[in-house]
Amino acid sequence: MENLLDNSSEFLCFVTDKDLYIRESNSIFNETFQQTTGFQAGQDLSTATLWVEKEKCLSAAKHCLHHPSDSATIDVHTVCAHSKEERWFRWEISALRNNNDIAQGVRFVGIDITKQKLADRQLLYQATLLDNVSDAVISTDTSFIIKSFNKSASFLYGLTAEEVIGQSAYELFKYEYVNDSAEAAREFFLKNYYWKGSVWYTRQDGGRLCFEASVTCVRSSDGSVVGYVAVNRDITAIATNYKSLFLQDQLKKSFLDALKEGIVIQNSKGEILECNKAAERILGLSADQMMGRSSMDARWKSIYENGEHFPGDQHPAMVVLKTGTEQRDVIMGVRKPNGKLTWISISSQPIFDRTGRLTAVASTFIDITKRRTAEEEKSKAEGRFRITLSMLGDNAWQHNFQTSETIFSENLFKLIGQSGDNPAENAKLWWDNIFPEDRWRLEESDKDYRAGTQEGHNIEYRMYHTDGSIKWIRDRGVVIDRDDKGMPLLVVGTHTDITAEKQLSEKLIGREKQKKKEILRTIIEAQEKERQEIAYELHDNISQVLSSCRLLLETVNNSNYHNILKEVRANIDQAIDEVRGISHQLNTTTLELIGLAQLLSDIVGKINHSGKIVFSLNSKNYKESLLIDPKISLTIFRIVQEQIKNVLKHSGASKASIHLSSTRKNISVTIKDNGKGFAPDSVKKGLGLINIFNRVEYFNGIVQLDSIPGQGCSLKVIIPIEQH
Repeated sequence: MENLLDNSSEFLCFVTDKDLYIRESNSIFNETFQQTTGFQAGQDLSTATLWVEKEKCLSAAKHCLHHPSDSATIDVHTVCAHSKEERWFRWEISALRNNNDIAQGVRFVGIDITKQKLADRQLLYQATLLDNVSDAVISTDTSFIIKSFNKSASFLYGLTAEEVIGQSAYELFKYEYVNDSAEAAREFFLKNYYWKGSVWYTRQDGGRLCFEASVTCVRSSDGSVVGYVAVNRDITAIATNYKSLFLQDQLKKSFLDALKEGIVIQNSKGEILECNKAAERILGLSADQMMGRSSMDARWKSIYENGEHFPGDQHPAMVVLKTGTEQRDVIMGVRKPNGKLTWISISSQPIFDRTGRLTAVASTFIDITKRRTAEEEKSKAEGRFRITLSMLGDNAWQHNFQTSETIFSENLFKLIGQSGDNPAENAKLWWDNIFPEDRWRLEESDKDYRAGTQEGHNIEYRMYHTDGSIKWIRDRGVVIDRDDKGMPLLVVGTHTDITAEKQLSEKLIGREKQKKKEILRTIIEAQEKERQEIAYELHDNISQVLSSCRLLLETVNNSNYHNILKEVRANIDQAIDEVRGISHQLNTTTLELIGLAQLLSDIVGKINHSGKIVFSLNSKNYKESLLIDPKISLTIFRIVQEQIKNVLKHSGASKASIHLSSTRKNISVTIKDNGKGFAPDSVKKGLGLINIFNRVEYFNGIVQLDSIPGQGCSLKVIIPIEQH
């Protein structure tokens, strides 16, 4: 208990025994109440001057003693004993139980909520002042919890203050924004602490209201935001009485013409009274052509989604006029005068006069032709793709990163003895039959795809067959479509049963090891022979030339200085020619590509452009003109490529560097990062590191891997040039 109290640096804590005598309290509690109520430890809780609402606290404490598994939360009003300052605290009350689950006392954990309470008072005071305003006024705290709801709000929303206070305004009120989306409006408000616009609201009784809404923040005396106030003015009559609106208010007409949605107003007979520009564009008719035309007019050539005729009396507007009930999101195909079929999603709602009589209907609609065409094309494409997959010799698949949908060929599941006849469950069925120990390979590949760092994959893993056997699968895929940011959209690939290949491979492991030893021995012998030839050239040619230079220099004096210098220079030129000749013998080809340094520079530029990490490249000591075997430069490139991938994938580094240098004897590259590092001896080499070591071993190079946890990693590779 002492540890609990001492470690509570943010909360007030004290405990009582089962007789409700206060026994212990933490320092923040003592400091707070010594300054406020003069609280003394050891007092009976019922006599302590800790709070004004004493009975509330005692009742909660006694309840927890009698029901140890329960807890209670209460807000308590406290008055400072000296300054008479009002303060509020929220207490979490629970029983202290022994091992037999019997209550031994009560624990109180509290937090000062005075600022919140004062803010609530301010909001309530402001709301009281506005209670007789004709506009709906709603105030919330900074978490959008409703704190006040004036009389006009109750009248317009059809809800009482008791029903809404304490609830989240965002969860309780769902608005349809006229010229904005809910997300955009909220983002604008949280950035500017102000928003104004028009919204539609549907009451619980089905009635719809249009508000001209404005939301602003409420600040305390110190300037901090303590809540928000929304003032909503009812403009339903203006928004729905379109005939009067168009005749009286040209500004509103301009507003409606600017909308992307088509709007049509029809009278009680179904005759069109008014429409906006979007309606003309979508339906392919001018306003003059539509005026007075009824939904029953035979010139409307409309169809259902299944292609059947859509009768005029079933049009949403006519259904509203018959039933008085709103119709929403009805799909209809409309044939334009030019013969083109346009698909629309239409909603219609009734307009009532002051007596409650249905006088007109307003319909809004949007053009969904492109969306519907795209959906149809997608469905057709998927059908064609399934047929194509079934015709392939191998077992093919396709994965869509946008929809997370995977399509498999019909023959694929025969690999594991399954039918795969439920396309919706096939992806899960395939995943469930993969060895749990092998799933990480696919998970890592998926992460690389989603990070945009992988063009394709070639993975092998084990799967369970229904006959109890284990199958080895080779999973290959490649990205065939990307979005504007270069992220993958579509990957296609194949699954191949390589079980027989794996079994054969296991049988040949021993032979391969022996063969590898023989290859290494042959390479070593070839290297030794080549070294002997180089040694011969150096000893019999270059060594003699340099020895001559040394003898000449030992005989130099003032009289023969110029002659000796001339002769030494000639000997050195000869030595250089000899060295150059040896180099040309060892390197018979030159790298005919873009060049290793430029290629690495391009990669570093791309990585830096991504902003994920800062890479630097130092290649000033590397010269493309040196005679380097193209296979070596390719090997260096692959090693750097592999280590860059390791840095990006595992290191968590913010900076990394590549140092590329070359001499006439070797080429070296060092890749360093400031990442989290690791202990090389305790970490199993992954496939990437194994490939690096194998590549360097093939060229008799040196790999130096240094890393310490928390101090980054350094990989240095040195590959000799001369012997290749």
